Amino acid sequence: MKTVLYLLIIWSFWVICIPVQSQTLISNPSNAQFCQGSPGVQLLIINSQNGVTYNLRRQGQPGNLATVTGNGNAVTFPGNYQTGTYLTVPNTNTVNVTMAAIPSLFIVTATNNGSYCNYPGAAGVEFIAQPTQSGVNYFLIRGVDTLSTIAGTGGPINFGYHSIPGVYRVVAVNVTGCSRTSNLITVVPRTPPSANFHSDHDTPPYVCASTAVNFTS
Repeated sequence: MKTVLYLLIIWSFWVICIPVQSQTLISNPSNAQFCQGSPGVQLLIINSQNGVTYNLRRQGQPGNLATVTGNGNAVTFPGNYQTGTYLTVPNTNTVNVTMAAIPSLFIVTATNNGSYCNYPGAAGVEFIAQPTQSGVNYFLIRGVDTLSTIAGTGGPINFGYHSIPGVYRVVAVNVTGCSRTSNLITVVPRTPPSANFHSDHDTPPYVCASTAVNFTS
């Protein structure tokens, strides 16, 4: 009797799963918010699929706003986009774009419009911003240097006296980071006139208080 042996060889296979990141519509900046008066936000698709055409649309508005072709990475729709809810075809997700208000209009004034007489110890000119808003910070800036910061009160705020020549402005920034810049004021020191005054009685004999004295320069 013949015995036949069979050798069973079992091969083991390891299955490695590599997660595929989903294509996602996002905004730049990431909070999808833009400041009043600015162009808007950018919209882009991250983890795009190579060769896929993406159409951008806004809810409630017919037609496509822009088109991009995926390349496997992030692709950006051309242009900037303002308030609305945006989606893509093929479908990814929606992004809601909102607008944030900028600080209210205010005016900055300075003594004598920024000009002052530069005698020894001169204080310079006084800067006042009005009206201001509570919850808004006001920055006094000369050139690129921030000189002081004062929180708005709802009324005028006083930045004190400044004598260094230059172009001054105040920038107001609210809690959303949106800003408004004031009018510009140029501080100019003026050299005071000089004169050599003397009288006809500068040297003895002096005269009585009731006597007229002639002054010349």
